[in-house]
Amino acid sequence: MLKIFLLTLIITGYCNGSCDKPPAHPAYGITASGIRTHEGTIACPPEWGFGTKVYIPGEGWFVCEDRGSAIKGNRIDRWFQKCTDAIAWGIQQKIVMVLLSGEEELNGQKKENRDLH
Repeated sequence: MLKIFLLTLIITGYCNGSCDKPPAHPAYGITASGIRTHEGTIACPPEWGFGTKVYIPGEGWFVCEDRGSAIKGNRIDRWFQKCTDAIAWGIQQKIVMVLLSGEEELNGQKKENRDLH
């Protein structure tokens, strides 16, 4: 069963250079899920499973593949290749569509979903 949630999220931007690892570090650009950052990567709260898909209106589809120490509750972090783009993105609040499969929940929110079969 596929579940669709509409959530209002705070979305910030990050880049490989905004992490604590220097470019020469072997884990530079590697997400918490173990894959390399790429267009479409987002960092999500720990309650969200890796692979959760998020549609940001005007931006497209993204996949939860990373975590961040400040990413909790209704906040996600969108990856950018260029740090200047992440800075330009700033902090935005948007209503997004989140897709879950199975019995996953988003921060305990069950009431605002539609089940698709």
